[in-house]
Amino acid sequence: MEERKLSQSWGWIDCRWMLIKGTKRREFRVSHRLYSAKELSDLLKDCGFKKVRAFGNLDGADYDHNAKRLVVVAEKS
Repeated sequence: MEERKLSQSWGWIDCRWMLIKGTKRREFRVSHRLYSAKELSDLLKDCGFKKVRAFGNLDGADYDHNAKRLVVVAEKS
């Protein structure tokens, strides 16, 4: 089973995984920092990257409300 909880500011997501097999149960917790495309792009530009682009998948689809993923590509000169 999986349980996800977003922080109030949408900056973090806390995940809890529970694996149950017979009478044995194992639980794992992990937190992920969430970044917007704007935040990632700004961080990359601040580090000297140029031509920063955001896509909605690895095939280069537009990053919009239908995006399944956030993929950011940047070039270092």
